[in-house]
Amino acid sequence: MLAHRTLLAVLALTAMMAQAGDPAALRDLAQREGRVPLLVQLRVVGDSPSAAAIGRAADAVLADLQGLPVENLKRYQYVPMLGLTTDPEGLERLLRHPRVREVTLDGLAGPMRPGTYP
Repeated sequence: MLAHRTLLAVLALTAMMAQAGDPAALRDLAQREGRVPLLVQLRVVGDSPSAAAIGRAADAVLADLQGLPVENLKRYQYVPMLGLTTDPEGLERLLRHPRVREVTLDGLAGPMRPGTYP
């Protein structure tokens, strides 16, 4: 029973670190699961990027993932971000891509307590 609880705690900690954008934790999760759902924050030039600039950044990142499994792709017109699921090689390409600012694990967050949200 203690070993089971310890394993659950380690998995929860790994998931929390991956959500915080820790590349090592994301890599570990991708290797273990085979595919991971990700949020990819794009690096776009300018303080207030246009929809066209966001589109160009997204196109550049997705072109680098050609030939790799990319599922559940979500593109946003006015937010410099992509949502997608990919494999460990896709994750590596995202982490190295010059048009990617940050990669985090996509998943459900816990509910917020009343009065703690904007």
